[in-house]
Amino acid sequence: MTAAQPSDAGALRPRFSATDRFMLRMAVAGTLGFAIAVWLGWPISFLAPMLAVKMIPAMPTFPNPIQAALLPVVMWVGTTASMLLVSVLGDAPLVQLIVLTLVIFATFYAKWRGAPGVVILLLQVGFCVIPLFATVSLELGHFVAGFLQRNTVAAAATMLISHLLVPALPPAPQEAPPRAAPLRLSPASAARVALADVLVLVPLLAYLLLGSAIHNFVMVMMTITILNELEPTRTRTAGMNMILGNSIGGLLAVAAQQVVLLADNLFFFLLTVFLTTLWFARGLTRPGPSADLYRLAAGTFMLILGLAVTPLPGGSEQSYLLRIIHILVAGVWAVVALVVVSPLRRVQPGPTPPAPAQG
Repeated sequence: MTAAQPSDAGALRPRFSATDRFMLRMAVAGTLGFAIAVWLGWPISFLAPMLAVKMIPAMPTFPNPIQAALLPVVMWVGTTASMLLVSVLGDAPLVQLIVLTLVIFATFYAKWRGAPGVVILLLQVGFCVIPLFATVSLELGHFVAGFLQRNTVAAAATMLISHLLVPALPPAPQEAPPRAAPLRLSPASAARVALADVLVLVPLLAYLLLGSAIHNFVMVMMTITILNELEPTRTRTAGMNMILGNSIGGLLAVAAQQVVLLADNLFFFLLTVFLTTLWFARGLTRPGPSADLYRLAAGTFMLILGLAVTPLPGGSEQSYLLRIIHILVAGVWAVVALVVVSPLRRVQPGPTPPAPAQG
């Protein structure tokens, strides 16, 4: 009986490994996020799935419900504070830009000091996107703020549902699976890298803000995503990862859009999202800098495909193509700007980080 116990234990081993479960969970999150956005008819469908896909690697095990509930609160704080800033300083755009610059610097500093990346991303989206629309009218700013808040609620709910549908494996006895700790720089290095990130993001934000170019907000979204995904220790490979990641994600999104248009079927669309996100998740399980490429590709895929499925009100096929061009311009701008500020953003590289923790 005793000799048979090892084989019995092997027979009881789950059919899906921790890596398989992580991949399925991320694919379910991206697909469910798109399904919710399309079903509710939201004018921009990429935000909920993009946030959900970014939350899954950050929370590989079932999150505390309170922790998940705090994410919409963070977005509410960011959008409300941003609307208050625009309401008070609407007649002083330069002063408003200075305050936004300080806020962006503080968020990047907190990120490189070890703050949760998802929280920083939500705050930056709120503070960078709302002023672009609120400069046109406060009513439009309030509408976009409510939209961002609803998308964050949908993303948090999607993450919880994905964990329920594809639960993480319980840890084996006497085994603590290692988790990739967030990058934590020294105060001086964090301030230097945050300054470099500000020099990349703020000129683009100022150009769009002072020119009231609200239809180009995807350029800000793309730049924020790139800066949050690329760690400063990867500066030497950052340019190649950005070019390849944006190219792969963009090409897959355009190809998926054309296939979905031919099929003209919601189920086929969701199946396409599921299979593509599953492939991105497989790449994220690889240790080292190559994971950056798949993170950027996944974000670009969600962004471009979401704009194609539910374009902005008054949009057209031509405006969709223009937004793709804006995304490509944002990628080129980020590459060039990061090359310029690379001396500020370069830090002493440590050991190769492990792949994201899976469950």
